Amino acid sequence: MKRNVLTWAALATLLVCVVGATTGCGSKNPQGRRAVEGTISIDGTPIAQGSIEFLPDSSNAVQTSSGAVITDGKFKIAETKGLAKGSYLVAVSSNVDTGETVEGPLGPEPLFKELVPARYGSETQEKASFSGKGPFVYELDIPSE
Repeated sequence: MKRNVLTWAALATLLVCVVGATTGCGSKNPQGRRAVEGTISIDGTPIAQGSIEFLPDSSNAVQTSSGAVITDGKFKIAETKGLAKGSYLVAVSSNVDTGETVEGPLGPEPLFKELVPARYGSETQEKASFSGKGPFVYELDIPSE
């Protein structure tokens, strides 16, 4: 009798595992993330190198955030690291070497200049909203100050 119970328990466990694996139980994308891609420029000129970050607006039901490296004005975020539908604050950064140095704790260090105005970077006011099936597309041409 005990052997039959163990056999049935093993079969039931196997059945649950098989059904779960074939029906997609345990979604690979539980937050509904979508890929994001786009272009970033300053006064129409693509940013050579930089970064972009999407921070969730407090009104978002699902609080996702993400970011990417910008190369030649373009960025891509894969679906697995992408964004859920909603509104986001957008922060962009692009530093260039000025060719000058400053004295640091270990000696001279290169001095960098931020190309992106604070309104779009460290003190961002830029917002983006995403809806639909994705991939989401975001394009921004930042006016220089």
